[in-house]
Amino acid sequence: MSTISWNCRGLGNPRIVQALKDLMSDKKPNFVFLMETKIKQDKVLCVKQALGFKGSFMVDPSGLRGGLALFWKENHMAKLISYSAHHIDVQVCIEGITTWHLTGFYGWDLLRSLKQKSTLPWCVIGDFNDIMFLLRKQGNDIHLRWLMEGFYSALYDCQLHDMGYTGSRYAWDNHQNDSNSVQERLDRVVATSDWGSLFSMAKVYVIYGVSSDHLPLFLSLGIQMSRYV
Repeated sequence: MSTISWNCRGLGNPRIVQALKDLMSDKKPNFVFLMETKIKQDKVLCVKQALGFKGSFMVDPSGLRGGLALFWKENHMAKLISYSAHHIDVQVCIEGITTWHLTGFYGWDLLRSLKQKSTLPWCVIGDFNDIMFLLRKQGNDIHLRWLMEGFYSALYDCQLHDMGYTGSRYAWDNHQNDSNSVQERLDRVVATSDWGSLFSMAKVYVIYGVSSDHLPLFLSLGIQMSRYV
């Protein structure tokens, strides 16, 4: 069982859609969370169908900015808890596995309020648009300390622990040259201790080979779910 998260920067781009199709063929995820879709729900639905997913929830962009989509393989696999312009929150319900709480997230300001919506084991995946430590950054661009401290504090208050990942040290790159180059670890997966105990084999990987400033994340729970693939 697995999840892919990607700040795709626009599902209206045929190159991005083809990259997603390639990812689906290679990784066969049960869930896909996409940020900055930048297109309306009717067009996102076409992408969902092309990728072979049955369940979904989408948040429209504001103009040409933002937009979220969460796809899941079978209709019964997830139930919506809440949503906003920055998150989609679901309860994952799969026979034979303890029910748990999955949040696809863009930003981090709402974390404390989302924690109050469920007492289930919780996993949050996405682009948090911030870092906790300067060690998670390369380049001369200034990163405000109070923002880093606020992000760290929100994770601490929600008892969410960074799962780390295998692959590139940084999942975001502004693709600038020389002194203007900045790389940061904005994309991540965080989870509560009870979720970590439930899925003790879970691992996170950065997916290479995608032409974008954000690299996709692949969360594998270490559970074989062939009937849902």
